[in-house]
Amino acid sequence: MQGNPYLNYPGQFGNLTETDKKQHCKLQIQTWMYIHSGVSIVTSLLGIILGSILLVRTEWHEKLFLYRLTLAYLRRADPSKYWIAYRVFFGVWIAIHSIHLVTIVLSIIAVHKSYLKLLKPQLVALLVQLGLFIVLISSLVVYSITGTRVAWLALVVILFHTLFASTNLFLLAKYHRFLDEKLQILREILSAQAKSVHFKDDSSF
Repeated sequence: MQGNPYLNYPGQFGNLTETDKKQHCKLQIQTWMYIHSGVSIVTSLLGIILGSILLVRTEWHEKLFLYRLTLAYLRRADPSKYWIAYRVFFGVWIAIHSIHLVTIVLSIIAVHKSYLKLLKPQLVALLVQLGLFIVLISSLVVYSITGTRVAWLALVVILFHTLFASTNLFLLAKYHRFLDEKLQILREILSAQAKSVHFKDDSSF
């Protein structure tokens, strides 16, 4: 146990090693969790607002190059199915950002209470988000390559959310490992103390 750097952390969560201090600007990892959680709340709200606007103001998406490249043809081919798919897509878009927003709150509680299980919902939500974003990016790249222009606006929006989801997942996984090891050490210490007390009680007889 002496070789584990987490034993040297003072306080509830403690400070990072010197190497990690430089990497994290000498801020504690839980502080970075709070900071990134705030940023993630903003990005999730932006995603919800964007999806809601495009659901209400459907004419806005007609200005996109992606619409002129492909979606306009699909709309003319079968308008009813097109609008169903349109509403389903943005409904799912709003849903994943809303779910992520809830999981962010759970993660904040997890950081505050040192409760490991509350971190898992956001890990799952981020993995699902990144999977969907990768599919969307791949589709947009294919459309851009086969078309005459790059669908910059749609691509930038997806890349924006992908960037923050990726950094969020990295930090969350790092904190999950940190807290898991921290709690494991605490369990070992408590177990050792319990055995010591039990041994003293037995020796008193």
